[in-house]
Amino acid sequence: MADSQIYARQLLVKRHGYPLWIPEPYGHSPIYRTKGVRIGDVGYVTQDGGFETLFNIRASPNDPINRRGVPNGFQEVHLHVHDVVHLPNFHHSNSAVTSTPAKQRSLDAGFSVTQAQTIVGAGAALEYVWSSTEGAILHLPKGASRITATKSVFREQAMRHAKNWYKFAFECSDVANGSLYLITGCDKTSSWMVGAFSDCSSGSQAILQLSVAGLLEGQLSYNYSWATSSPAIQRVGPSVDQTTARDEDPDALERDNDIFATDAPQGSNQCAFIRGYKITLRRDVLRRILGGPTTTIQISSIEDATEGDIRRNSFSSTAQSPAWYSKGNTKAVGDGRDSGGEWDEELGDDSPSDEGDIRLEELPGPCEDCHPSALINNFMLEKYPNAEVAITHDDDWIGLIDEDDRSWPTDDELLLRLQHRYSFSAHSMTFHSYLAHEF
Repeated sequence: MADSQIYARQLLVKRHGYPLWIPEPYGHSPIYRTKGVRIGDVGYVTQDGGFETLFNIRASPNDPINRRGVPNGFQEVHLHVHDVVHLPNFHHSNSAVTSTPAKQRSLDAGFSVTQAQTIVGAGAALEYVWSSTEGAILHLPKGASRITATKSVFREQAMRHAKNWYKFAFECSDVANGSLYLITGCDKTSSWMVGAFSDCSSGSQAILQLSVAGLLEGQLSYNYSWATSSPAIQRVGPSVDQTTARDEDPDALERDNDIFATDAPQGSNQCAFIRGYKITLRRDVLRRILGGPTTTIQISSIEDATEGDIRRNSFSSTAQSPAWYSKGNTKAVGDGRDSGGEWDEELGDDSPSDEGDIRLEELPGPCEDCHPSALINNFMLEKYPNAEVAITHDDDWIGLIDEDDRSWPTDDELLLRLQHRYSFSAHSMTFHSYLAHEF
């Protein structure tokens, strides 16, 4: 599992939203990097743990932030000041978000743990200790602010425009179905350290040591080191970026500051957590959007195949199936579940032959990140066969996590809690599903 996935899975249980392994502004224009992830961004979490913005629905189509263009039917959304809530110092200075269980202690005899968090002096140090096989930490030297927007207007936008958004996303980026995200809130900071470890042997400890070297030009200098033999990695930021918004149109920068005045509190453009709507399309809707031809080829399970078998990349429908072919192991493309030899009608009208013909289509595969909203969306699409789109907000799965959860629930447990605690609504006019109120 990638470092970004270990990190996200371990910190999801803290209920702040989806944790980004790369808090820095991810690519895009210099103007975008002045504030980074913004409310109204439509994009996706990359495989390496950053957030890639495709466009923003609060900016006009010709805004530099929308330099890739905008989808058909694009509607600009205007937020009022009271639509955005800003909580400064939601995460306090020199605080940390850690996976459970993690113990914190001061290494300096002159400071208690509480003092070390608030009155850090030269030479002071903190230590975080885990006695688990996996763990993660986000350290915030200067704390972080939380910004959150009213969700209702964004939910309507997601339901109304999801198909056009996905069509645009498929045209300009390599996006998986279920990965598209509409941002309604985030936690912003100006400096951070993210760390994660895995495969720590049972009975051993993973230890992260944090030392504060003191003041340098008014800034605290931090050093981080892992005192463990388990595979561990960390990132510290922000990194220096020589490209600034001065390279862009000053008038455009001024307009950007007017529209996104609350999206970078105290100039902080580093995004630790994102919150918003995850959007998933039904596969037949996806096929209609792409509008491409269907190609029928013959495939078989390679689970028990030899290297020589794999070189023989197909076998004719009239020939005898290879000995290693098992109908019970066939899988529908883009679906990680065993089909058990059953034909998936969503993939085509014709049934496969007994020799194992399977209809393949060039459809983007399912979202492969560990985001719980993707699991919930797939569940809702199964529950409502007529629904074209399913959307789930991060607040919905956050409501399924209990304060005494020390690790992330299994998929089965999460879906069980979902059905016990929530009701569901189907938008009757446009055939969308979304998660409704908690009982």
